[in-house]
Amino acid sequence: MKRVVVTGVAGFSPIGNSWEDIQQRLKQMETGICYVEDWNKYEGLNTRLAGVITDFEMPAHFKRKTLRSMGRVAQLAVLSAERALEDAGLRDAEVLTNGETGVSFGSSAGDSVAIGDFGNMLINHSCDGLNANSYIKMMAHTSPVNIGVYFGLKGRVITTSSACTSGSQGIGYAYEAIRYGHQTVMVSGGSEGLCATQAAVFDTLYATSVRNEEPEKTPRPFDRDRDGLVIGEGAVRLFLKSWNMRWPAAHIFMLSWSDLVPTPMAAMLLSLLLPRWKAQCARRYLMPELMRLRLVMSVLMVQQLPAVMLRRALLLRRYLGQKRQSVL
Repeated sequence: MKRVVVTGVAGFSPIGNSWEDIQQRLKQMETGICYVEDWNKYEGLNTRLAGVITDFEMPAHFKRKTLRSMGRVAQLAVLSAERALEDAGLRDAEVLTNGETGVSFGSSAGDSVAIGDFGNMLINHSCDGLNANSYIKMMAHTSPVNIGVYFGLKGRVITTSSACTSGSQGIGYAYEAIRYGHQTVMVSGGSEGLCATQAAVFDTLYATSVRNEEPEKTPRPFDRDRDGLVIGEGAVRLFLKSWNMRWPAAHIFMLSWSDLVPTPMAAMLLSLLLPRWKAQCARRYLMPELMRLRLVMSVLMVQQLPAVMLRRALLLRRYLGQKRQSVL
């Protein structure tokens, strides 16, 4: 098995698109949460809060022919992948197109605008707005497919779509592809575009924050006055490679399976809907720990058994003695 390293990182978030910007806004205690006025048109939607990327724009070198198959979620994915490749010093490297590089990437859904176009067809029985690229934008695997096409990748294309854990599973599968020798390099991560339907999912569960007049004070995950979560949009890209492969890089960070705990945990979360997978994951990830815990508990019980039996015997003797005195 091969060792895996991270050698390129990039992303977009509501509090910045570079580590310098993100670090500065974190120190200033800024959340990036804002009031979304456009959501006022949705009757019955309680929350108006979201984390919005306000300064995202595709560069001029992305031509119309390239962009026509990309919705916002795919644009975030492709541009962050390009920046991660530049960070790794591999933007035009031969390894990208010789079959050694794959992509493992997650999104919970495709572009909401394209999904709406197909919804219009079903509701209004009209194909207005549909074109040859509508499905490419709508499909859940729009991000990894667009990454693979744009960079000419000829390796594995792995799609992960598991709601909030889509990105972490994408990184986990990329790690496994390299560790077990299936690929030398993997582009991994996840991206999500903002849509009111995502807020509605949690709104119907009464799980969203409704501090609509105080967006800067929510969410508050560790506060007793927490009133719910806030959704957002963003993208993150990790460029993974085999430790044995050498090239100039700005930085190298060693990655081990212990760093990818969210991957099996994501499987355990999904197992709420997949009982059979739940059993398999439990046997693979939890049973060894449970067996060790059971062994420890058994040892403790054996060690404490004589003392417990003696204490019970003394209590029983005292009880019988009291009963005998009451009879006499």
